[in-house]
Amino acid sequence: MARFAIAKGHSVWGLRRFRSDNKNIIDIPKLKVISGEITDPTSVEKAIAISKPDIIFHFAGQSYPSESWSAPEYTINVNVIGTLRILESARKLKKPPKIFIAASSAEYGLAKKFPTTEESPLKPVSSYGVSKLAAEALGYQYFINYKIPVYLGRYFIQVGPGQDERTSIQTFCKQMALIEKGEAKPVVFTGNLRTKRDFLDVRDGVAATWAIVTKGKPGEPYNICSGKAPLMKTVLKVITLKSKIPVQIKTDPARLRPTDEPVIWGSNIKIFKDTGWKPKIPIEETISWVLDYWRQRV
Repeated sequence: MARFAIAKGHSVWGLRRFRSDNKNIIDIPKLKVISGEITDPTSVEKAIAISKPDIIFHFAGQSYPSESWSAPEYTINVNVIGTLRILESARKLKKPPKIFIAASSAEYGLAKKFPTTEESPLKPVSSYGVSKLAAEALGYQYFINYKIPVYLGRYFIQVGPGQDERTSIQTFCKQMALIEKGEAKPVVFTGNLRTKRDFLDVRDGVAATWAIVTKGKPGEPYNICSGKAPLMKTVLKVITLKSKIPVQIKTDPARLRPTDEPVIWGSNIKIFKDTGWKPKIPIEETISWVLDYWRQRV
């Protein structure tokens, strides 16, 4: 998003935790960075006072459902209280900026009808999903009560270079890169491959996010998704076929979750109707992009 907005000629500020790795932003020369902590009100108020934003893209958070099983309190604190800090800081301004809140498909939980629309029941089954539902509800509350222009994007699974390896496509691509280099045995360890997942190239996701804050309706949730949900087994096959090295596939019990949504598949009809956005990049191209990234890294 920083690269996208800078390319459009906007001045972009980012809030960076004191201890966070800056490898994904060090090559963005026009990005201005403020150090702070999203759960600390002083940090957030200072960042907003310095940057004087017209738009706040709130992406800060514990963003991994699997990690929320081992760190539920941390997940709730960062994702819910962090969102509250931003909304409260904005409320105190004479003219609040637009605020985009990154919500999640995890809010739908064990959905029964597909593709999932924005009107589907919200029944999250992980602490992460609960935290995102609460953050979105806070955003809606501040829109209704204080007239702050809050925009809500329910992200399905975004994919691109620089993402942590805890996500499925990242870990598969990293394993393949290590195998190709001879630093790992020709075995790819996986979690549940019987699930279906809606993956979206992050470049399409950024374009969708921009479309929401410029053409969408405040207070309205929008699915940000591809509208397709291939089997994880099929996705893994695409990755392994991009390498000439034959591999074995083995299930790693440590990669299995207590509750794993069998299908995550969203409808993007609403965002298309309201903004005209639709995805353009096929998953095969996204996988090549990510695999090349990990080949360079290892």
